[in-house]
Amino acid sequence: MNQLNGELNELQEEVPPEADVETFIDEVTLLAAESGVILTAFTAEEPIMFSGVAVPEGEAAATTEQPAEVAAPDAATATSTSAASATGLEGRLFTIGVSIEVTGSPEQVLDFTGAVQEGNRLFLSTAVEFAADADPATGTIAGYIFVVRSTPGAVVETPAG
Repeated sequence: MNQLNGELNELQEEVPPEADVETFIDEVTLLAAESGVILTAFTAEEPIMFSGVAVPEGEAAATTEQPAEVAAPDAATATSTSAASATGLEGRLFTIGVSIEVTGSPEQVLDFTGAVQEGNRLFLSTAVEFAADADPATGTIAGYIFVVRSTPGAVVETPAG
C-alpha cells in the first residue's frame, strides 16, 4: 500500500489535482537559473476541460479559448472521446495553456528548453521558437500543463501570492 501511495504522489506531482500554477512558475524560475537564462515572460491561461475530440487528419485543430501565443494541440497529440471515457478521465482532465519566454546564449536557451520539458510537472510543448541571431538569443516555448481532478468539476486556480 505504501508503494502505491508513493506512486500516486509522484503522479500527482506531474499532473496535480489542482491548477497550482505558482509551483510550476517556481520550477520554471529554478530551471531558468540553473540553465543561465533570464525568464522574461510567463503566461498561463485559465484551465480548460480537455474535450478529447480527435482532429481529422489534415485539418487544423480548433483554437477556441486558447491564448494567441499557445497553439492548439495537433492531430498527433489529440485523443478520441472514447479514450478519455475509457480511462475515467472524462470531466476530470484539464489543460492550461502556457507560454514561457527566455533570453541567454543559444546553448543556454536550448538547455532550458530541454530542462522544462523534463521537469517535475508534466509539460507538453507544442511550439518552440528560437532566435539565435538576436543578442542575446531568445526562446519562446508554448505548451500545456495538465490537471486531473479526483472528481469531475471545475479546477480551482491557485491564488497568486
